[in-house]
Amino acid sequence: MLDKVVTWLASKLTLVDTTMWGIQVVSTVFERIVLFVICAAAIAATLVLTPRVRSPKLRPFVPLIASLVLFPVIWLCFSYSSWQ
Repeated sequence: MLDKVVTWLASKLTLVDTTMWGIQVVSTVFERIVLFVICAAAIAATLVLTPRVRSPKLRPFVPLIASLVLFPVIWLCFSYSSWQ
């Protein structure tokens, strides 16, 4: 199946574009796994700490606010490390 996908991409795009895309995906696998683990830990910590919020009206919004703040910060840390 992967051969068919790569062949289709190579026919639609150029072979150089397909090769560069493949290299990029394979070379960033470790970074994506680390990013996933950190994001999963952030979600778990947020869900564990949410019941400690005193206001019952605010509790449903704590995971949303935390994800809107934490995920861009984590993403910036990863994207900044690739700039150097």
